[in-house]
Amino acid sequence: MSLNAPKAEAAGLDFNFGVYHPDLGERYYGEVSNANMANIEVDKLPKVDFELIINKADFTKVVFGETTLEALFKSGQAGVKGDASLLDQQASSLDKFDGMFEILPMPSK
Repeated sequence: MSLNAPKAEAAGLDFNFGVYHPDLGERYYGEVSNANMANIEVDKLPKVDFELIINKADFTKVVFGETTLEALFKSGQAGVKGDASLLDQQASSLDKFDGMFEILPMPSK
């Protein structure tokens, strides 16, 4: 998954967020601004607009399309603290992409 920069820019996305994996005790801090998204693992989460609480295995299932965040919220397996509408806005600006793209142009024959 990747943030679609034109969609993010059109939506005016500008916020920060946290992701907490309680099964591993891992915390990540992320920012969305200027049509870009960046994140880093942290020991202590600063003040954020929202925090997603989800086990790492469940997060992986969402990324691979095996389940949805909505299903995990309904079952109580995931939760959000703060402004959950920002999570929806972020999700609407994500795209799946073909991981076989060229990083450097292939030489022509």
